[in-house]
Amino acid sequence: MIQTEISDQYEVALQRQILKVFHASKLCLHDNHFGNEVYTNYQRLALIVLFQRSRKALSDFVAELKESKWAHWLRLKELSGKSTLHRWLQERNVALAHKILRHHSRSQTAITNGC
Repeated sequence: MIQTEISDQYEVALQRQILKVFHASKLCLHDNHFGNEVYTNYQRLALIVLFQRSRKALSDFVAELKESKWAHWLRLKELSGKSTLHRWLQERNVALAHKILRHHSRSQTAITNGC
């Protein structure tokens, strides 16, 4: 049996938003069923969103990722390198990442304004 949904077990609001958009996009968990499955599409999407949200250079983002808790929260088997992230950014449609960031910024504004 193939797992089709990832359960909502996270405490970080941004991570919940990424999970909701990932489920709404109907992407499969892995693109390649026969190859090396180190990263899931959910993890790739989450790392792209985190990179765009950080507004840093790729090398700075990868260095910061090693020190943050995101690697643990995303359950990464290994940390991605700068070239891997760059390839993902070229391969993926980044519209999903922008949708997540817009929705997250609106919800954060509502929280800070007291709505």
